[in-house]
Amino acid sequence: MTSIHNLPNFFSTTNTSFQRLETNSRFNNSEQTIDVVIKFVNNNINRSLSLQAISDKVNLAPTYISTEFKKRFHINITEYITNLRIKNACNQLLTTNNSIREISEELGFVRTSYFSRVFKNHTGLSPLQYRQMNQLADKA
Repeated sequence: MTSIHNLPNFFSTTNTSFQRLETNSRFNNSEQTIDVVIKFVNNNINRSLSLQAISDKVNLAPTYISTEFKKRFHINITEYITNLRIKNACNQLLTTNNSIREISEELGFVRTSYFSRVFKNHTGLSPLQYRQMNQLADKA
């Protein structure tokens, strides 16, 4: 039984236990939350995706998403979205005859010129050069 003199110690111990439980719960929830974010991004890669838009859809604060995402993957969510879009663009450039404009629009880029610049920054080639080089490689 807890006496009145032991109450501060009891509350301190209880508080510490709750903090540990909350931390462990947050860790598991954090992973699950980021999994939900990843699923949402992957399913909506063709839309305009901002941190705020993602936050609104998964009902979490943008700073929380950003922090937890960076902790888990060591890149920010914007980099993840861009990398995924470029990966999808590479695949489409090699497997479809869609125009570069069509591909850029399909992947959620507002302007084709911006898509081309981002693509070149990631691959070292323009989308057209990438398609042509890989078509030549396939013919060889």
